Amino acid sequence: RALGKIRANPTAKHTIRALARTAGCSEKTLVNHALARLGHSLAAEIRQLRLDAAVERLRNTDLPVAQIAEECGFYDASHLAMRLRETHGVTPLALRRA
Repeated sequence: RALGKIRANPTAKHTIRALARTAGCSEKTLVNHALARLGHSLAAEIRQLRLDAAVERLRNTDLPVAQIAEECGFYDASHLAMRLRETHGVTPLALRRA
């Protein structure tokens, strides 16, 4: 249930406490279960889903990069650009033009 909540709205501000409440388990149980199931942390899952949402918007809309960054849960456009360079090796504008 917690993963479903994250995937349904990856750009929301999720906390381990709230997600554990949704799943009906302790925070430690949720963290351990997610790590076993996903192979990475919930935080990494949220980051990836937010990045996926940003990439989709960059490719399919003309929204300003700063707006996309904010809507997808990044601190600002620079934070989004840093994550894109780390994961895709491109800037937001280069991704948009590709």
